[in-house]
Amino acid sequence: MGQTLSCVEDFTQYLLYPDIRTRVLQCFHDVVDPLLGSGRPVSVISHSWGTVIAYEALRQRDDRAGENGPARSRPSSLSAAPSASGR
Repeated sequence: MGQTLSCVEDFTQYLLYPDIRTRVLQCFHDVVDPLLGSGRPVSVISHSWGTVIAYEALRQRDDRAGENGPARSRPSSLSAAPSASGR
């Protein structure tokens, strides 16, 4: 039960506190943007809330570049991995 409450707390903080959301998204950009800028193929693999964060951060990149931004600024794939329990 404690783990479930922790997930709900993470969800609430991410959605309700813009400064937390901004910091989390910036961490994603700090790691992924240089990789995407290299022009090499990049795959983003995420799980659970990481998928939401990755999607939101990648949409921000599209918004900054314009919808028709260069293809090299986009990952070749975004995959959501199932949990070990299969949920």
